[in-house]
Amino acid sequence: MNHFKHSPQWLGDGLGAQILIAMARNWPLPRGQSGLLRIVTRWCFQGLLPLRHCHGGRLRVDVTDYIGQQLAQVGAFEPLSLALACQLMKEGGWFVDAGCNMGLYTCVVGSLPGVRTLAVDPSPLALAQLEGNLTLNPAVDCTRVYAALSHKSGFVQFEIPGHQNLGTGRVQTTHGSGKILAYGLPATKILPEANCGPVRLLKIDIESGELAALQGWDWTEAGRPRHILCEHLESGEFREHASQLQNILRSKSYQPYTVLGEPWEEGQLLPENNLWWRS
Repeated sequence: MNHFKHSPQWLGDGLGAQILIAMARNWPLPRGQSGLLRIVTRWCFQGLLPLRHCHGGRLRVDVTDYIGQQLAQVGAFEPLSLALACQLMKEGGWFVDAGCNMGLYTCVVGSLPGVRTLAVDPSPLALAQLEGNLTLNPAVDCTRVYAALSHKSGFVQFEIPGHQNLGTGRVQTTHGSGKILAYGLPATKILPEANCGPVRLLKIDIESGELAALQGWDWTEAGRPRHILCEHLESGEFREHASQLQNILRSKSYQPYTVLGEPWEEGQLLPENNLWWRS
């Protein structure tokens, strides 16, 4: 993730959490921050730290996980991308959160008036946290899909290679290499079953599974998302995937912008490694 200066967006939910976060964020050594957070969160909050977003949405986060640690210590994770998602959804409509993880985008964007959310993820660990977080946000209208977005129906191998980062969960293309059997479904089957209307924003971050997911999408005028917020990595093993993803979306008449709203060209600095594709 690229790092830009920002004010903390996530605050402690309750006095105890506020005190802990204030101490951790001002601790002189980063390693001391992590240790303090883990110990106090384990003993005082049953392992999940309660946080609230400055514009709405609550989470209980695992501070041993990378994203949870960023929210607690830094006060934000992908703040520019999350702000863009909220801006795009301010008038309501359907928001599809593909790779919803523990509900960071689902609970914040879904808290906006008139927003209906479809949260998709095959990870049992992430979904357990998502369910807990949705109980903290009763106003969020969320339909959950416990499956992997794919180009066809059928079982897929799923794994979480980073034990301290649920966000690294991905469909494994090598047969027999995954530890979890999940079911893959194309969006053309999921969206009608969920009674999902026109999608205003598709946020998709599924660790190189985006190509298969988009191949299973309905690209008719009625089915195409108006906006797509997609992870974009161009280094090493991700370069070919990024190039193919660009080709697909450009062929569907989408144009790429940074999450700051600037037209993007290949090789240009990309805040938070996310691209905003506009139809």
